[in-house]
Amino acid sequence: MEVSLFNLLVIILVDGNYCITCGSDKSIKLWNPLRGIQIKTYTGTGNEVLDCASSSDNAQLVAGGLDRCLNIIDVETGKMLRRWRAHAAKVNAVAFNEESNVAFSASMDCTIQAFDARSRSEKPVQILTTLRSPSPLLQFGLADYENEIMIDTARENREIFNEATDSVLSIEVHGTEIVAASADSHFRVYNVRNGSMTEDFMGDSVSCARFTPDAACILVSTLRSPLRLIDKNDGKLLMSYKGHVSSDILLESVPLHSMDFVASGSEDGAVYVYGVLDGSIAARLDHGGERKIVHSLACHPKKNHLLSTDGVSLFLWTPRGSYE
Repeated sequence: MEVSLFNLLVIILVDGNYCITCGSDKSIKLWNPLRGIQIKTYTGTGNEVLDCASSSDNAQLVAGGLDRCLNIIDVETGKMLRRWRAHAAKVNAVAFNEESNVAFSASMDCTIQAFDARSRSEKPVQILTTLRSPSPLLQFGLADYENEIMIDTARENREIFNEATDSVLSIEVHGTEIVAASADSHFRVYNVRNGSMTEDFMGDSVSCARFTPDAACILVSTLRSPLRLIDKNDGKLLMSYKGHVSSDILLESVPLHSMDFVASGSEDGAVYVYGVLDGSIAARLDHGGERKIVHSLACHPKKNHLLSTDGVSLFLWTPRGSYE
């Protein structure tokens, strides 16, 4: 599909039947990737859109970018439902929780903020938290309140979502956990249920951190380093994947649904697919033509189908015989 956008980002919707793209033309576009058809265009964000995500029922989109705002858009009508202006710099990444009642934004101002998508409040649910009481996010299903679970009272008060000392580049929510990648060379995993935070130093800017489907590991992309699979619990390096080029551009990576493979973008115009267990290159998916940078990837939630973009075209990759 030719989409003719610069800095294009691609996201597959929750049901896997549609995808959304966003970019520097200040719009979000809804596509049917199997048919190569653009269905709808959403505007109103006011500036370049750097990231977008869908709610669990695909009824709403959350988007952020150079306007420094977190925006919620109705998918059917295209109406702007909410807009929060809370960041001091551009919003790099956004996410919903699984119930889609909390929207998250990660920014160049080094913070992650959480907003109640049901409330009319302009203030975030949580930026700072006193760890002598339960997290405010308990009420949104992001933590277990059974048995009067209290956050460790022995810890000093601290700001849960502002540990980063440089731009926060990606964010993903899985159950009660949040993983965030930062240009300060760390990725951090927040557990809202017990109020804990763990961080791992990767040696260079972390452009992308993603949970594996079973949430047992974190797939981490960094500049000038191999793609790495990290055990979430103990931080042990399980496997590194070499072959793609990542020297100057922040690239995305994704685990495929079956967890037999992981994929990474590359500066040499291809997608590299690696075997999870042995780290070998299982496939090199070339975008063809002149040298391009494949920077954004998205994986189908139930199949080993992969979408990739080089900023101009959107490519759908499927295993042989599985195209439907």
